[in-house]
Formats: sequence, C-alpha cells, structure tokens
Amino acid sequence: MRRESVSLKTTIFTFVTFLIFLLQIPETMNLHSESRVLKGVAVNDQVAVYSEKDVNSQPLKSYSQGSILMFQGNKDENWFDAVVFVQGEKKEGFIHKKDVELITDNPSRISGFAKNRTQVYVKPSKDSKTWKSYPDGKRLYYETFTSEWHRATVYVNGERKIGYIAVSDVEEPVSHQVNRSGFAVSHTASVYASPTKSSQVLKSYEPGKRLYYKTFLSNWYEAMVYVNGERRTGYIPVSDVEEPTSQPVQLSGIAVADRTAVYTQPSNDSEPLKSYRAGKKLFYQTYLGDWYRAIVYVDGKRHTGFIAKSDVEEPVPEPENKRGIALKGKTKVYESPSQSSSILKSYQPGHILYYKTFISDWYEAVVYLNGEPRKGYIYARDVESISEVQKNVKGISYNTRTHVYTVFCNRKVHKIAKKNTQLCQPIFTLL
Repeated sequence: MRRESVSLKTTIFTFVTFLIFLLQIPETMNLHSESRVLKGVAVNDQVAVYSEKDVNSQPLKSYSQGSILMFQGNKDENWFDAVVFVQGEKKEGFIHKKDVELITDNPSRISGFAKNRTQVYVKPSKDSKTWKSYPDGKRLYYETFTSEWHRATVYVNGERKIGYIAVSDVEEPVSHQVNRSGFAVSHTASVYASPTKSSQVLKSYEPGKRLYYKTFLSNWYEAMVYVNGERRTGYIPVSDVEEPTSQPVQLSGIAVADRTAVYTQPSNDSEPLKSYRAGKKLFYQTYLGDWYRAIVYVDGKRHTGFIAKSDVEEPVPEPENKRGIALKGKTKVYESPSQSSSILKSYQPGHILYYKTFISDWYEAVVYLNGEPRKGYIYARDVESISEVQKNVKGISYNTRTHVYTVFCNRKVHKIAKKNTQLCQPIFTLL
C-alpha cells in the first residue's frame, strides 16, 4: 500500500513538472528570438559601437567598412546590442542599424558572368585587398551574402580562400529565356564563345542576315551555331542586331536616289528585287531603324523586300504655301519630283511662282495645261523664296542710274538677262 502511495506521488510530481515546462516554452522561445546572435557587415567607412543608444555618445570601438560583426537583436527599432573588448575589458554597447547590413540566413548558390574586370575582395568592401580578378565574360560561381555582395571560394597559390564579389560586378542570366530573332546590323555581326568581344569568334554574319537567338544578359543574347558540323553555344552582342518593330506603320514616300532599289534583305549588299527611278511614289511600312519593308511583284510573283530609309523621303505632313522667284533661264515644273521626268511648263527668270513645301529638294505646284489643273514639282534650287514677313524700308540709290524693273531682277537673274534682252527691262530710272 505504501509503495502504491509513493508511486502515485511520483506520477503526480512528474505530471506537474511537465505542465510547468510546457507553460514556460513560449516565453523561452520568445526570449531566444528577441536576443538571438546576428551577423552583419559594416556598410560605412567607420562603424562605431556606442556606449549608449545615441550616435553622439562615446564610441567604445570602431570597425572599417566590410568588417563582419556579431551582435544581438532586440525590440529596439534603431539599435542592436553588442559586446566588445576594450583593453581586455568586456563592454556592452550598441550598433546603429543603419551602419550594418544583415548577412542572409539562407544563402543561395548561383552563377553569373564577370563584368569588366571583376575582383574577388578579401572583405566585402572595394577598399579592401583582392584575392583574385577575372576578365569580362568569365563565368563565376558564388552564393548570396548581402544585397550588395556575394561570397565566393577561390584558390590562391593552391590555398582555399573565402572572398567577396560586388553584386554590381557580375550579372546573372535571365531565369526564363525568350526566343527572339533580328537582323545583323553591324559591319560584321559575330557570335562569340563567351559573352565578351575579347573571346573567340565562332561565326560571323554579314549585315542584313536574319539571326535567331535567346535572351541571356542585358547586353548579350545566347545563340546556337554550327562550326564544322558541331553544335556550339555562342553569344551575340545586343548592339550587333536589331529587331523589327512590333507595330509597323504604313507609309508612303518619294524615291530620292537615282535608282531606288528594293532589296531581298535589309542590306545594300543584298540582291535587288526591283528598282525605281527618282521621283516615283512608293508604299512601304516601318521595319528597322534604317530600313522599310515593302511588297513588290516580280514576274507576277509577290515578294517581300526592303528599302533603305536614305533612298526615300516622306512629304511634309503640313505643307506651307510659299511664293518664289524663278532663277533659271527656264524654270521648269516637272511631272514628278525628278529632273529626268516630263516637263509640264516652264517660266522666265524673275517670274513670281506659287508653290507648297513637299520634300527637302522639291516644291509642289499646280499649273494649268489647256485649262486643266495639273499637279507638278519645282526643283528647290531653281527658285528663291520670298520672305513672308515684309517691311517698308527706305534706301539710297547706290548706282549712278538705279532702274525699276517690270519683273524681279536680282544678280542671279541679271546674269541670265544679259543673254536675253527681253528680260529685266526697266520701266523707269532713278537719277
């Protein structure tokens, strides 16, 4: 009976003890969470451990940028608790939260490519010494550390070292690659063995060649090429290709080159499908920065071709009415904006003409032939426009005899008038 009583007391004591333990667990866990040891990196030039929670208080100790510090978390929004040793004596102090950045608890293993000359530093600070450096385009392996630094393992003289790489000195490839295509636009578009122009060239393409690739880095695409029958992964600079516009706009313009060609590819070195004389109106749509895309028919068959932007010109969207003076011996109005086109009408020097702006070297005018209005074009250098803002002025007769003419006679017209006595005849003379 006595043994049973002792056994019962023991059981009750054990149960009560267990309940007390359960009740104390949350408090113990919270306490641990609030005061757990943290690690961080000094982000400023000199990070101080203060004697009080005041940046104006006496610093107990200071650390250089990149130093890795240990401290404790607490409920304070602005301060961490820290313990330092000053002349061998243990001191409790405080570190301002703005002076350090916490090191990630769960680092991720990643890889990226060196940009320019990428250094691996002894400490997470560009003011520290370096363990090693890597050229542009070199693939590197590291793990996340802080928002501005990665941590990496390198070997120096065969010895394993922990170093730090600035986040800005490397770039990770995109996580989800997108298939794209564009045209080679540089003198020679090359596919390199690694994403740097100093690496081996696997293959090269002439301007206008259509290429297929994937997104990779901000300044590089990834592409597959075949070299001697072997499939190779290569890299194309973004600046060496151009992609067509996703929203083409229908346009029309005037052929300004002597023979404006429509090419098989967006390159002047490609084969022309068709060509047009200067002054011909053409229809096309926007495509690349320096090229338009057009549909032409060759032997009744529909083809897609490309027109160089420099070979055509769009008329001004809002033409201006102008007046000008005929300068040539015979100032001609042409059927189309080309001096090789048919002549609709011509005018004597000094004749006042009315026209509108059209393209850079041509004006548009309306003339009458047999009483019917016809649209024509005047070469810009054959006329001199009259100022639209005119003022009344007074002047002194410069020559001994100053003539007043029936038509406009400037020096250019006067030279022509010497060959034609009917031109520039004065109606009276000022003595």
